[in-house]
Amino acid sequence: AVCFNPMILAFFPIPYKNPGEPKDSFKNIEATGEFVINVSTKTIVSQINQSSAKYDYGVSEFEKTGLTPRKSVIVKPPAVAESPINFECKVEKIVRLGEDQGGADAIFGRVVHIRVDDDIIDDYRIDIEKLQPIARLAGNWYAELGNLFEIPRPE
Repeated sequence: AVCFNPMILAFFPIPYKNPGEPKDSFKNIEATGEFVINVSTKTIVSQINQSSAKYDYGVSEFEKTGLTPRKSVIVKPPAVAESPINFECKVEKIVRLGEDQGGADAIFGRVVHIRVDDDIIDDYRIDIEKLQPIARLAGNWYAELGNLFEIPRPE
């Protein structure tokens, strides 16, 4: 998350699938101006990892991973049905950070719709322990939440 008013999310994919060949997700985002950020969870981590393979442009990652496309409410790209939270976004800005290997594209999206599974909501808030989010780190590494603790904010 970058800010909440307006709600802007960002992600930073490396720019190239192969040297000089932009990643498919970047091509699609640049062409449509829309994308969906799907929260990854422990239950679908294998499929998420499978989606990182270097498929030819136009190959459906939904078919390759066994994940299910869900029609989005506002944007054209589908959401991942197995993901408990989907953020539908319209491109706010794309910033290229470096042209060579090791660079990244900063893709900022304005959230235009959010879908959250009811079963991860507790007292009008997302229950992080029920969500079980995972994070993709570097290389082949992923992380799940460790010990959780809460500290009330000072008044």
